[in-house]
Amino acid sequence: IWQVSSANPSLMRYYSRSVSVDRNNGAVGLNQQEYISVGLQRHSSELIAYGLLTKDTGLIDTGIKVLEYAFDYQQPDGSFRTTPKSLTTGSAAQDGAFFYYDLGYSMLLLKDSQWFQTASETESLRSRADNLQDPVKTSLTWLVGQEPVLIEKDRSGTNRLFYDANAYYLVGKATERSDALKLGESFARRALQQQASEG
Repeated sequence: IWQVSSANPSLMRYYSRSVSVDRNNGAVGLNQQEYISVGLQRHSSELIAYGLLTKDTGLIDTGIKVLEYAFDYQQPDGSFRTTPKSLTTGSAAQDGAFFYYDLGYSMLLLKDSQWFQTASETESLRSRADNLQDPVKTSLTWLVGQEPVLIEKDRSGTNRLFYDANAYYLVGKATERSDALKLGESFARRALQQQASEG
C-alpha cells in the first residue's frame, strides 16, 4: 500500500488538500454543519498518507481526528448512528462500508510506517491510533454480520462491491481477522464476475 501511495507525491498533496475537514474535531464535508453520515468520514487516508510521506504530524493528527469523529457516533452493537439524510443514499451497512474501506487504508499505512511506529514525535499519535483498535474490531464484527445486506444492496454496483471488498479485506488485514479477509476476497470475486469481455 505504501509503495502505491508514495508513487506520486504531487497527487497525494492534491488529495490531502482537497479534503474539506474541520481540523479541530475531524468532521468532514457536510458533517461539519451537523453529523449526517459516517460514510462522509471516508477521507482520513489522504491526510495520513501525505502526512507520513512528508513526516507532517499535523496532517496525521487531523487524519486520526477524522477517524475519532466517526467513532464518536458508534452504537453499542458496532453500527454507526444513522440520520434521515444518511439513509437517503443507502443502508447503514453501505454507509459503514464506505467508511471502513478508507479506515483500512489508514490503519495499514500507519502500521507499515517504521517512522510512525518508532519516532518520539509520533508517540501521542500512536496512542490515539491504538485506542481505536477495540472500537474498530467491534464495528468490524457488526459489518461482517451485514454481509447479506451488502450483497443484496450492492449486487449490481461493481464499484460498491469493490468498496465492500476493501472494507472487509483491509480492516481484516489490519486486525488479523481471517473471516473479514475471506469476505473481502468474496466481494472482490463478485465484482470481477461483472467484468465485460473487453476487460
